[in-house]
Parts: sequence; structure tokens; C-alpha cells
Amino acid sequence: MNDKLKEALRTGKYPCPECGNLMVFEDEKWKDSLICEECGYGCSTLGYGEDPSEVEMRRITEIAGVPDTEDYDEVYEED
Repeated sequence: MNDKLKEALRTGKYPCPECGNLMVFEDEKWKDSLICEECGYGCSTLGYGEDPSEVEMRRITEIAGVPDTEDYDEVYEED
């Protein structure tokens, strides 16, 4: 858990990394994603405060079931 997420969880405030306005939960019931109503930036709640490219890569590897350290060719046995 990164420091920005810890602070947001503590305060309940999620400043938008793009424009600085406070973000809101896209769905108040689930609270699993945030959206900035000013600029439209959005992210998952657990990914808040992380580099978006790192979050996306982690998500892709988790969905595919491929650990980050494995090479595509090794996983799919291609030469």
C-alpha cells in the first residue's frame, strides 16, 4: 500500500493526480473505483496513488495468471 493511498484512507479525501480536485467514488455502494468529476480521470481505489502504467501491467499479468518475472516464450513454450 503506497503512502498516498494510506493518507486517503485515513482522511477519506482522494485528490485527483491530474487536476487536484477531490475525486469521488464512482459507485458509493462498492467504493472500488474513483472518478474526478472535473477532468474525468479515474482509477481503482486500490490503485490510487500508484503509477498508472505499473497498475495496468500488474492487472494484465494477474488476469493472465503470468507472474511478472516469466518470459512470454517460457510461459507459452514458443521459440
